[in-house]
Amino acid sequence: MVELTGDNLTIEQVVSVARRAEKVDRISPEAVRRMRASRARVEAALRDDAAPVYGVTTGFGPLARVRIAPEQARQLSRNLILSHVSGVGPPLPADIVRAMMLIRVNTFAKGLSGVRPELAPVLGLFFNLFYTLRQSPIFGTGYGHGYIELVKLPDGSGLWMTSSRYLTPAGTPLQAKGLEPDVLVVATDQFDILTEKHVKGAPALVVEVLSTGTQNVDQTIKRDLYDRAGVREYWIVDPRMKRVVVYARGDRHLEPWRELSAEVHDTLTTPLLPGFSLALADYFR
Repeated sequence: MVELTGDNLTIEQVVSVARRAEKVDRISPEAVRRMRASRARVEAALRDDAAPVYGVTTGFGPLARVRIAPEQARQLSRNLILSHVSGVGPPLPADIVRAMMLIRVNTFAKGLSGVRPELAPVLGLFFNLFYTLRQSPIFGTGYGHGYIELVKLPDGSGLWMTSSRYLTPAGTPLQAKGLEPDVLVVATDQFDILTEKHVKGAPALVVEVLSTGTQNVDQTIKRDLYDRAGVREYWIVDPRMKRVVVYARGDRHLEPWRELSAEVHDTLTTPLLPGFSLALADYFR
């Protein structure tokens, strides 16, 4: 097991995670504290009376002197991602992608990026849930982090996981509302809904990670929209309470299936992923 602190990741650990499927144990408490402090500074910069902060409330490069209104900061970040995911070339090998993701999560753990603290554990979870990832292309503009596409579970079954190219499923009620799930999974029997630019239909699984600003939306508005869209399962992950609520599709609607807690050592299982299990106490430590 590898614990990420942001400071002491070794080459040997990167190789073990990338090539030998070693699990990521957790993000260290000190790293989480640094991430929260860094995120707080970003959120403070979004106040109307705050001084401009490069790349947060200003443009980039030659546009660094152009002030971006706080209410446009989300769109600025999204545009930056979309501008960095084009390129050409063959897909990268799985071990290279896993190594890149691990190093990126460790960078977030340094507490200098201003990302939400919930992001690093979610990315770390991918190493434990999914074995094979593919990133394309090798040559591209910027970093191209949004191209993570193909995922295989340890039992060999395949899933597709969204990237920044699949921000909102086209042709579903989500598109009209402009909602973007934190994690979106398309099962192997749904490959026909994948297009070059969109997931054109309801995905099998949507996961949302709660934060202070999204809690009410995730638990009510998004849940109802995912229900109407035809999503098979909806997971709500609450890092603060160390809890996961699973909604599964009944005869007609998404219905509460299980409410799991790390405090009582529950294990997350789901009909959607036979054979999959995750001990929440291990994940939320």
